Amino acid sequence: MKTFIQKSTSTTGHHIMPKIVRPENCQPARTLWYDRKKYVTINFQVQNPKDVKVDVQDTKIIMSCKDVDDNNIYNEIEFYDRVLKSDAREKVLDRTINMMIRKGKDNVPWPRVQKDLAKPAWLLVDFDNWRDWEHEEEDGMAEYEHYVDMFNDVKNNKGEPPAMDDLDDLTEHIMWAHLWSPVQAQQLCALLLRMKNCYSTLLM
Repeated sequence: MKTFIQKSTSTTGHHIMPKIVRPENCQPARTLWYDRKKYVTINFQVQNPKDVKVDVQDTKIIMSCKDVDDNNIYNEIEFYDRVLKSDAREKVLDRTINMMIRKGKDNVPWPRVQKDLAKPAWLLVDFDNWRDWEHEEEDGMAEYEHYVDMFNDVKNNKGEPPAMDDLDDLTEHIMWAHLWSPVQAQQLCALLLRMKNCYSTLLM
């Protein structure tokens, strides 16, 4: 079930929205986060959230709501680095307030989501969705270059044709790991398929 989320920013069009005030009696929501090339995803875990308000600023995010028992929930995170507050996407579900926020600098990994080294107990890494995308790209490109080198060796009669059984796995890895743009991934997979066909021709 989706719920309308009220953003609280300094300006929205020509309307000035009130800032979120921390309630006197409040508690933080358990919060999970993970990093991607362009976005940081933050999930505030709240049972049946209502009266949801979110204030995304260049350097921090504030979330306020009520849970199923009418408890006041309040979270504030000062970011590790600056973000683009105009490119923040939100979705309120039955058990989660999902925020996807654009980094100020693409392709720069965040070792943590908060600015301070000290981490609050309620803020955790979402290991189920965590991916070491920086090394994934390096590993994927290295594997691709390895196949290109083997192909050139066979073409120039410098080596034996290698087994190509795992080429399909590499192709699937490239497509699903999102290492490149969709167009680039399709072009690369087409090239790998042509390489595989060339190997078959050489072995005939």
